[in-house]
Amino acid sequence: MLAPALAVTGAMTAGIIVTIAGVAVAGVLARDRLMALLACTEWWRYHLGKALEIGRSVAVLGLGIWSYF
Repeated sequence: MLAPALAVTGAMTAGIIVTIAGVAVAGVLARDRLMALLACTEWWRYHLGKALEIGRSVAVLGLGIWSYF
């Protein structure tokens, strides 16, 4: 009963290690393409971030005012 449980635990651990390593390797390999994409979309990301920041502030204020009623 203990051996199958240890085997499953070992398999899950190996899967986690392979997943983390795969994401790290994919990030290293895709770095150049991703940096080019980020450079092209800098203006859009800045303005979208500002809009989301203002939207979050309005939402917090709205929920605060709404909680009084």
